Amino acid sequence: MPMTEDLSVFFEPTEHATSVTIDAQDADGIFDRAYAEVFGMQTVEPMFTMSEAAATAIGADEDSVLIVPVGQMGAGTYTVRELHPDGTGIVILLLRVA
Repeated sequence: MPMTEDLSVFFEPTEHATSVTIDAQDADGIFDRAYAEVFGMQTVEPMFTMSEAAATAIGADEDSVLIVPVGQMGAGTYTVRELHPDGTGIVILLLRVA
């Protein structure tokens, strides 16, 4: 069961969050390109962390299109490949470059 706390403070664009578009709807969250090692090769894995309630309201799911606007870190178009709710009201969207 998700926590009932107000998580919006963690996803405030005036602090450390990024405003993006998911399936043509505005969303706030934290975009990251974390280091990953796959089969001995170094790479980065783009991901977007947001509140589970916001993801549900938008209807985000696998194959949703996420756009990071020009001027933001990671600007570009991505496709959601997996969603991972963490059980606390937050979901991580694993992305691939579209």
